[in-house]
Amino acid sequence: MEKSVSKVGATLTEVTHKKATDWWLLNSEGRSIRYFNLKSEWVYNRTNELLKLYWYSDTTQRHRIAKNQWVKTEVLVCIAWSETWIGKATKSKNNIGNVGNNDRWDTVHLDTLESGINSIAWTISKGTYMKGKSIIWDLYPLHISKPCKNRCNTVYASSKENAMNNVLNCLGMIHNKQIKSDFTYLL
Repeated sequence: MEKSVSKVGATLTEVTHKKATDWWLLNSEGRSIRYFNLKSEWVYNRTNELLKLYWYSDTTQRHRIAKNQWVKTEVLVCIAWSETWIGKATKSKNNIGNVGNNDRWDTVHLDTLESGINSIAWTISKGTYMKGKSIIWDLYPLHISKPCKNRCNTVYASSKENAMNNVLNCLGMIHNKQIKSDFTYLL
């Protein structure tokens, strides 16, 4: 198995060419973020298990924020996993969802990790560009498999493939099955 390690260098951020399951998505270069074989049975526990792999023992905070914003906790975790390896590779303080950060090097720093989690939840549930949206495809409509046809500038992330692939792979790990882009992220 050929593999490379990201700039961060930790084994948790491993980029691999291995197709972990028959539904695991690889990008056009044949790569993906590392798959974890989660052992728990229930989605709630599997979400916590993934967080604990990234050294987060206080998982109740995410569940509380998700519930308050009417968002599924596993979606918050998977967006953070896709964007920053759950905070292990951020370009701005506590902004684990890269909310407000862009490729022009505009960065938004947040005071606490809780505010970073809340910024993801608020953005996808009530944010200006996400109003009236509720499925993963709405967050990433520029995906290479089905290019955006309208409202293309109102997205969570503009990645052509990696962002949505990573979120769908993460949700698949947590749900232990293939998750498609029509997955509802709101409660």
